[in-house]
Amino acid sequence: MKKSFRKSDVFARIGGDEFAILLTDTFAQPAEKTMARFRRALRLYNKTANRGYNIEFSEGIIPINLEQTPSIESLLNQADSLMYQQKNTSRK
Repeated sequence: MKKSFRKSDVFARIGGDEFAILLTDTFAQPAEKTMARFRRALRLYNKTANRGYNIEFSEGIIPINLEQTPSIESLLNQADSLMYQQKNTSRK
């Protein structure tokens, strides 16, 4: 993760296999490109590590409107909901 994100971005483990990433000063389209770049880096890692299993992820990208000052809990819940929608869609 350190190689894929900028020094100004913040990422942290929030649960067993769950992480949150705050992409600073970034809009939706660049955020999606950032996550696509991370996905490519992870695919390459999986290919070269050859462990017999792959590390994968699903994401939920939530833009922050600073005028509304949403709570961290609210943002995480929204992102979690989108992540599960993406995960369910990709399984079909």
